[in-house]
Amino acid sequence: MKKIFLLLALAVFGISVNAQTEIKPLPPEAIDAPPPPPPPPPPPPPPPPIYRNKQGYNISVHNVNGTGNVIVSKKGFKKSIPLSEWKANKAKYEKLYGKIPPPPIMEQDEFTPPKIVKDN
Repeated sequence: MKKIFLLLALAVFGISVNAQTEIKPLPPEAIDAPPPPPPPPPPPPPPPPIYRNKQGYNISVHNVNGTGNVIVSKKGFKKSIPLSEWKANKAKYEKLYGKIPPPPIMEQDEFTPPKIVKDN
């Protein structure tokens, strides 16, 4: 009877050790995913506003290949005048087409100076 209990105890012990050391299948390894694409480029700046003056002309200043050009347009009429020429003959062009509008006001972040704390 002792031999049966001993044999039964060894069998139960062997099964429990086998069950604990049984190799379970591992989950599949993560496949190396390609890096995410770079963010899209920022949108282009909006075109400068076109103002209609008292004479009915739309006047705007554009930068074309590094040189400033004054674009004058009115109902199908469109003319490009170099800014240097406009400045040289300012009275003539202002009489014909009107004044160049002021540049747009750029939004700026307000500066808040840091608070200085004195040690006592």
